[in-house]
This record gives sequence, C-alpha cells and structure tokens, in this order.
Amino acid sequence: ATGEISFVRTLRYTPFGNTLTLDFAMAAIDNMGLGADEVPDFLCLSFSSTDYCAHQFGIHAIETQDTYLRLDAEIERLLKFLDEKCGRDNVLVFLTADHGGAETPMHLLDLKTPAGVFEETKLEDALAAQIKQSTGRMGDYILEVNNQQIWLDRKALRRDGLEQADVETLIINHLRSLPGVYDAFTRAELMRLPAEYPFVAETRRGFHPRRSGDVLYQLDPAWHADDRYFKTGGTTHGSPYAYDTHVPLLWHGWRVRRGETHAPVSITDIAPTLAAMLRIMEPNGTTGQVIQDLLR
Repeated sequence: ATGEISFVRTLRYTPFGNTLTLDFAMAAIDNMGLGADEVPDFLCLSFSSTDYCAHQFGIHAIETQDTYLRLDAEIERLLKFLDEKCGRDNVLVFLTADHGGAETPMHLLDLKTPAGVFEETKLEDALAAQIKQSTGRMGDYILEVNNQQIWLDRKALRRDGLEQADVETLIINHLRSLPGVYDAFTRAELMRLPAEYPFVAETRRGFHPRRSGDVLYQLDPAWHADDRYFKTGGTTHGSPYAYDTHVPLLWHGWRVRRGETHAPVSITDIAPTLAAMLRIMEPNGTTGQVIQDLLR
C-alpha cells in the first residue's frame, strides 16, 4: 500500500497525471451524458502536472518542456473528442492558468542575475527574538508566518500591555533590513496606499479582510519564500510580478471568431463573459468585467 501511495504521489510530477485526468474527463462526458441535450453543461479540468513539474524542476527544465509538449497532444485529443461527440459549434472551450512561475533561483545566480530564496521558515523565531529584545516581554506573540504574511496574537499583546501598532513597526523594520525583502506594510497601510504605489493593487486583490495577516511583505523580483520544498533548485509563484501574473487566455468553439488582443484582461473576467454569452446572471461574487472584444 505504501508503494502504491508513493507511485500516485509521484505520478502528479509526470505528464501522465494529465493523461489520466483527460481519460477521466472523457469517461465523465460519455457516462454522464454531458452535451447530450439543450441544457448547457459545464466541465472544468485542471491539468496540474505542469504545475507540479515546474515547481520541482523549474520553468525551463527539460522535464517541464516534455510535460507541456505532451499536454499539447492531450488538448488535441480532447478537442477532437468534443468535435466528434458534440460538434465544434456546440462546444465552448476556454483555456487559462491560475498563475505563472518564476525562474529557478540557482539558474539566475549562475547567470549572475540577482535572485534568492527567502528563509520564511526561520522568520518566526527571528521576529520573536526581535520583539523580546525590544520590549523585554517573553510572550509568544506570533500565531503564524506563512505565504509572506504574519498573524499576531492580539489577545496575548493586550494581556501583556503591548500596543499592536508598536509590535507591527518592530516587525516591519526588521523585515526591511533583510536581503530579498522589497517592502512590508500592515493591513491598514495596505488599504490606505494609493493605487499607483508599486504593486499595491495586485497585493490588495489577494487580501481578505477576515483571513489575511496583520503584516504583509513583498520580496524582490526573482526571490521566493519557499525554503521548505523547492528552495533554489525549483520554483514557485505568489508574487505580483509579470512572470507570475501574465497568463494566457484562449477561447475556442461556439460563437468565438478568429482574432487576438493584447488589451489587458483578467481571469476574473471569464465568469461574467460566460454569463453574457449564455444570457444569464453573473455569479454573485463576480469582480471581473465582460470581455467586449470576444463578443463583438
């Protein structure tokens, strides 16, 4: 059983995870009768082997290139299947991604390009020591450090008579002194900064008022904070830089005319665009806009 679990876990790092995903999808279309009547059906596929492979080996690795080449063949297999099953004019397909990916830090360092891995797993202990040294208090005031955010224990701060704003200032000053840190700010500062402040709009779009941290920090370009898994030999995502946020968006099939545009759009525009094409109400949490170029 242990060997089988290990095999399944390894499979996702190979192109064949995508192959099995498509096999399941085609079986679902056949056995659930998708597209068999006049009521539209929606099927969402996540081909995630490219994600796992690029995390492990980097975005330009031979393994990643091979995974994308094989994914291209799988998409061809899917489109041919849909054409034969439903007809091209009866199927609408869109293809996009949830993020891009950074260059592998070791590769950039070999090219004498500034890059690095920020040691986020060591940050909590360093900040706790800084707070203790500055305040003389021994409490455990940090709940979590993760995803370039820091959550404070507000009850513990109040109990020991510490002002949250003072502790946040200590943390921000320490962060700004560390290699690889571009900027740091509190959640309140994030919401007050003007939209033209570098990368603040992108950071705000990833902020949740009830769940995000009390202090957030942004790393320099080509730096990432995954010092636990992929380190300098792999890569990750989560920054506001173009290599992370620039992804493709392709449409094919029903009511889609040939064309292209370089006007900026967002993947959040997909849902309201689909709703407009189907002449239905957009989802209640929609923040995107209808892509007008597609509907002209």
